[in-house]
Amino acid sequence: MQSKTLFLGLVGLGLAASGLVFARASQDGVQGMKQYAERNASRIGWWTPTFESKGEIFVQSEPVAWKAEYDTMVGRLKPGTRVRLGGNFWTSLDISLPATIGGTKVEPGYYYVLAEKGEGDAWSLVLLDHKVAHEKKLDAYMSEGVEGGLVCATVYSKGDVEDEMSIDFGQNRETKNFSLDVGFGPHKISAEIVPSL
Repeated sequence: MQSKTLFLGLVGLGLAASGLVFARASQDGVQGMKQYAERNASRIGWWTPTFESKGEIFVQSEPVAWKAEYDTMVGRLKPGTRVRLGGNFWTSLDISLPATIGGTKVEPGYYYVLAEKGEGDAWSLVLLDHKVAHEKKLDAYMSEGVEGGLVCATVYSKGDVEDEMSIDFGQNRETKNFSLDVGFGPHKISAEIVPSL
């Protein structure tokens, strides 16, 4: 129950904030809900000198405001607990070339991204094939019970508190390799990306 509280907190599921609109109930009592949301997006592309595309990675997520009390909730998560990243709909990763992300081989495809708590400050990113989520009718708020997926190791660091959760690409100045970076409050996790060009 505690981790579910964290999910709800991290994604800011306030009705007013999400622009949630309910539709008329069907005969089975099922209601449709329309949501308005702004999403952040970022892309990495690899190109030859003659501008031939060698592939790209695109990530998209809905930002969530960080609150100080979330830090305590994060500290109480048990190893193995999975949490959603961002608000409302799944954070998504679209990749068109083979690559290694956090030491795990990732084939071209469309994935939903969540995080898994490890021991201590350790975290992993989990890439879930969207087809699995579609078949099981999974919503991002159900991340805690999601099994399977590609588990990508990350490097954890701590710094200044950010106002909202961010998911973006970073780049190592020395190696020039990119990384998939997730910042939440004072916490940051980064999974190195090595493309197969």
